Amino acid sequence: MFSDGLEHHRDANSYVMLLLRDGAPVATARSQPYPSDSSDILGVSPNLPDWGSDSEVGRMAAARSPQSVRYSLMVLALGSMWLLEYTHHRRYIAYCLPKMLKIFRLIGAEDTGETCAVPGRPGRHSIILGRYDDCARIGMNQLGMSHAEARAAIRPGTAGPND
Repeated sequence: MFSDGLEHHRDANSYVMLLLRDGAPVATARSQPYPSDSSDILGVSPNLPDWGSDSEVGRMAAARSPQSVRYSLMVLALGSMWLLEYTHHRRYIAYCLPKMLKIFRLIGAEDTGETCAVPGRPGRHSIILGRYDDCARIGMNQLGMSHAEARAAIRPGTAGPND
């Protein structure tokens, strides 16, 4: 079940990306070390093969709007650029509902064929793998953003939970 305490713990031990539009939050994503005691995936599917992932995309959400798919792609692409520049993370694992697979496939992620049940959430979730360099490159291309435009949208930062 959802736990505020556990979410706070995960946020404190993760990189939390926030996409703002006119100063208001429109999307968020979280990347945390994998495996770790904060892992969402290990909590719901502890016996996964080792796919070489060094991080886990633990939360990805966008405000409901006609732009929600664009916001999702943008937070993933820009967040990937930030992670590549400021961390050692290169490959991620994540789980998502089947309706979100389309977004992750747009940025080069692959479906492992594994699924898991997430307590308190409906349906089976697909477990996916991806590379942050693919996400950044393909995501910017999907969004029609140049590398310079994307770099200008990212706020630099160096502090993080594990680096």
